[in-house]
Amino acid sequence: MDREVRTLQREVSQLARSGRRGRRDYPGELRARIILCAQRHVRAGTSVARLALALGVPLSTLTVWTGGGAPPGAATTVDFREVHLSAAALGGKKPETAGPIVLVTPQGFRVEGLRVAELAELFRALS
Repeated sequence: MDREVRTLQREVSQLARSGRRGRRDYPGELRARIILCAQRHVRAGTSVARLALALGVPLSTLTVWTGGGAPPGAATTVDFREVHLSAAALGGKKPETAGPIVLVTPQGFRVEGLRVAELAELFRALS
């Protein structure tokens, strides 16, 4: 990770834990800097899970802050973008017959072992 991540991690580690569960209270300015850093890294392909670990912030917290998740009871929407699979990525096979695919979402979720049709069915069921 880069210098910005290391700087933010140091600041996070210096925050006092409070309350009976030992939670940290993140100052608004620090939270805003973490969110901007996370958005840049996620756009560049870093998973939220990897970034949360590097920053020392709980995955659930960073996921909510970056819009990849919502607090319990909140309404959620799913945005999809069109993806084209190249013949090289599919080993020269048609998408319907290609072997298992590994999908890693920007939020850090990993789905593997499904064929294209099964993956599409999963998305339909979840949306």
